[in-house]
Amino acid sequence: MRIVITLDPTECAALGAMARDELRYPRDQLRWLLREEAKRRGLLPAEPAQEAPQVAPPRPCPGCPLVLE
Repeated sequence: MRIVITLDPTECAALGAMARDELRYPRDQLRWLLREEAKRRGLLPAEPAQEAPQVAPPRPCPGCPLVLE
């Protein structure tokens, strides 16, 4: 599924900063944030503890809107 999300410049900068701190691409960081919140609310099952997180190398946020695939 593809979703287009329009962020204002401060939201885009915040997402870029979080992604850099976590060594993820911005779209991967946003997906991770969404999954974590959905798990916290009980909308997704918690993942097994032994599963290693997927980490992607950082890249600069090209601007908004972000296109997620």
